[in-house]
Amino acid sequence: MFDPGVVPKEALDYLEGKKLQPAFSYQDVWKEEHNHAFTVAKCMQLDLLKDIQDSLAKAITEGVPYEKWSKDMTKTMVDAGWWGKQEMVDPLTGEVKMVQLGSSRRIKTIFNVNINSAYQAGVWERGSKSKLHTHIMYRIGPSRQHREEHLGWDALVLPKDDPFWDTHWPPLGWGCKCKTRFLMQSQVDRYEREGLPDMTSMVDGYPTRKTPVRTTAPKDVMVSYVNKRTGKSYTIPEGIDPGFEFNQGKREVAQQQTAQLYQEKFQQATDAINGSTAPANTSMPVSRNIVSEARKNTPVVDRVLKAIDSIHGDGSLPGVPVKTSRAKSFYGQYSFSGSRSHQIALTDIPGSHKELTLAHEIGHYLDHQGLPGPGLTSRTGGFKPLENVLDAIGRSDSIAMLKKAKVRNLHYYLKKEEEFARAYAQYVATKSADPVLLEQLQQLQTDASDYRYIQWTNEDFVPIMKSMDDMFKELGWIREG
Repeated sequence: MFDPGVVPKEALDYLEGKKLQPAFSYQDVWKEEHNHAFTVAKCMQLDLLKDIQDSLAKAITEGVPYEKWSKDMTKTMVDAGWWGKQEMVDPLTGEVKMVQLGSSRRIKTIFNVNINSAYQAGVWERGSKSKLHTHIMYRIGPSRQHREEHLGWDALVLPKDDPFWDTHWPPLGWGCKCKTRFLMQSQVDRYEREGLPDMTSMVDGYPTRKTPVRTTAPKDVMVSYVNKRTGKSYTIPEGIDPGFEFNQGKREVAQQQTAQLYQEKFQQATDAINGSTAPANTSMPVSRNIVSEARKNTPVVDRVLKAIDSIHGDGSLPGVPVKTSRAKSFYGQYSFSGSRSHQIALTDIPGSHKELTLAHEIGHYLDHQGLPGPGLTSRTGGFKPLENVLDAIGRSDSIAMLKKAKVRNLHYYLKKEEEFARAYAQYVATKSADPVLLEQLQQLQTDASDYRYIQWTNEDFVPIMKSMDDMFKELGWIREG
């Protein structure tokens, strides 16, 4: 096990900073998404995911030996009923499948992949900031057998800004124990003179010969791979398992790449479910009616309106301003009296998810001014397409769980107008695939408390999204693409 005094603090930050993300398949959370999402395939229980994440963090900070961690985690999984082979419904296909949950082999995989990834992310985070350390060395680990390609990268020393490290940052696959090390120029010079211990010549734990340093990376052989969960094809270097061809430590680059993955994933999902849709030619853009009156809110308003305009129009409605409020009791508010809109207010409370909150309040605005019926149509009723949306919301698993949850002001969250506004905000995030809206939505979906039931899982939201599409088509606000 790693010595807690040696493991970089950044490794712990990397692991603990991940949001919980239930997933049926490891392919559902792909590549750079792992920088921000903690997931274990087939583990759909947030409380168990949290237990696994916390136990790994403890293993890092306290240097818990694998044998003890494995024993404790086995008991945790068995007590949670997550052990052995069981039938599960694949949320992507609706098929009932016999799947492997907890097992001795899976526990070992969970430990090795997560600990090694966190450690290597910490190595990059620390070493990349050092001006003294100019190079990086690749070394194979203590595995009994090594992939041929990994042997070809052993003892490779390259500048730390070499693009090789964008894709060849360990672990590079299931069971990979390779490591990297940052070097100063003086170390590079010495290793080039003296060579490095040959890790393939170990006898009684000691190398019997030296191997020369390599300063030129061998040319990659590229192979094609298709993610069967998304249908997306990739070209990756041979010797790297699909989904591992990224640098865990480059989180700022990964954020941009993750945004692209989100856009691809959600566009494919919505097109497959509904067919592509576009604003109707006769419909006015929503952005024509909503104006920010506070400069600091302008980027928020512009982003949300751009997302909405990419999905639907709104006919011809009265305008409404977006203002800033100093209130501490709410994140956002749409105020009106009778048939007249007053304003949308946004606060600066930390954690307010401003973009998603604004989409929520615009949902109230459309409910009040855009949908047929007096006042808030979700409250007064009479518009059948909206009633279908509310019925889909009422049949969802999230609402059923929310009714059993222990959250303050439960009656407020179960109001029809609040259910519709939350659904509309999720609809905008999902259909537009805007990375900021999606990130905020995911934070709510993966909250460790019962408040996660306020929003819907992606699978649970599918019937609601379909009914909202139908409603907007009925209004003439979107058309078939």
